[in-house]
Amino acid sequence: SPGPGALLLSMSGDQIRRNIKAALDTSPYFDGVNNHMGSRMTRDAHIMETVLSELKGRGLFFIDSMTTNESKGWKVARELKIPTLKRDIFLDDDPSAEAIRSQIARLVKIAKIRGMALAIGHPHKTTLRSLQEEAAHFGEKGIEIVAVRDLINK
Repeated sequence: SPGPGALLLSMSGDQIRRNIKAALDTSPYFDGVNNHMGSRMTRDAHIMETVLSELKGRGLFFIDSMTTNESKGWKVARELKIPTLKRDIFLDDDPSAEAIRSQIARLVKIAKIRGMALAIGHPHKTTLRSLQEEAAHFGEKGIEIVAVRDLINK
């Protein structure tokens, strides 16, 4: 079970809107949203339009985790003129410290080439420790960690 408040393919547009509204009403401190699970849902442009329209009405951004290469989230968000980005790197698909450090190195390369890069990870001890250790060297590499809300507005 994905848990309470999950969005399911079997839901109507009204049910999806109600669940999103209920989730977003839990706090006034959201700047944006990203998808965590639901790659089948993100492949459906109509469903993504329903989801993203609620975000647009609240002035929130959308980060497409790109859990599938067929995701329509980023494209639909752009069409709706919602601030949006796609993730470049999953930090901890492989939760080993060595793999995470390798992903961080890839992230740095992407950032140097494009001027920015977006990573997504989990708050696991190994991920956090690896990030902390590697981030200590970011300044000398010309890399700065910024909040997503700042990155999306660049």
